[in-house]
Amino acid sequence: MNTFSICDVLLFRELCKWLWAKLLQKVLKQFMKERNSFKSQKDNKKPGPSGMSRNTALKFPKHWGGDNRLLEVDLDVIIKQEMGGDQLLAFSTPEFANCAQAAYESLQVQDLTFENVWPVLKALYLLIFV
Repeated sequence: MNTFSICDVLLFRELCKWLWAKLLQKVLKQFMKERNSFKSQKDNKKPGPSGMSRNTALKFPKHWGGDNRLLEVDLDVIIKQEMGGDQLLAFSTPEFANCAQAAYESLQVQDLTFENVWPVLKALYLLIFV
């Protein structure tokens, strides 16, 4: 019978939070890339951009009769100073994240997916805690 201490459970939980956050950020980034490049169907009755992707509509507003009214901002300043920076999406301490990242890189995982996240989690646990 396997017995686990509360410390083992807490460390495993920390590793789960780090790895799942890494996977979800990757998946959400890919989703937004695909979604914003999707070309909508042309509809002449619709006001505003039609028949182009969101990315194209924002980059070339003259193509659909619009104006560029976007404000130029430094995203690094907004994210780091106003929103909390890298810690905004971090679910573990920086020290633990560095340790987990080093172990993850040593595994040489080609692509983290929902299909391989559990074997990767197990391998990371064995590398870091055993």
